[in-house]
Amino acid sequence: MKVEHRLFRQAGRTLQWVLVSWEGPPEGKVFVADCAGRRLADLDLGYVDHATAGPAIQGNATLEVRYIPATGTNIREQSVSLLQFQKEAISVLWDHKSMELASAPLVPMDTADLYRWRFLDGGLRVAVTGTRTTGTIKDMRRGIIIGRNKALPAESFCFDAKRGVFTGCR
Repeated sequence: MKVEHRLFRQAGRTLQWVLVSWEGPPEGKVFVADCAGRRLADLDLGYVDHATAGPAIQGNATLEVRYIPATGTNIREQSVSLLQFQKEAISVLWDHKSMELASAPLVPMDTADLYRWRFLDGGLRVAVTGTRTTGTIKDMRRGIIIGRNKALPAESFCFDAKRGVFTGCR
């Protein structure tokens, strides 16, 4: 079992993000607790690989979490979420795939989609770029060429203050 915690200040009080993860299968949960350790909110997320402070949104702290939402045979995904504690609950402000690895053992092919993101405009916009790398065999029906890198379409998400989440920018 893996346990991490981060302190943050909000509305004049010090709170804790507590991230608990376990394997077999990989899963996890995120908690917000007060300094005395009393649970204020929780969220099922997945196995947390990495957590760091995110940008402040509307004056409140956020936590950027990279996690494994699920696993399966010959596929591995990782996602990133921007979390915020508000109204005594944990809100997911933004969520996006950060990595997807897929392979087929009977047919020697594989692809890897890797995404990068940046918080811009004071944290109110997220710019996402990605690259697909193809592996070992050519499959023109699916556009797979051996050992090629291909840019994935760029994406941009803007914070919608009314809804309290990031949505596709117009």
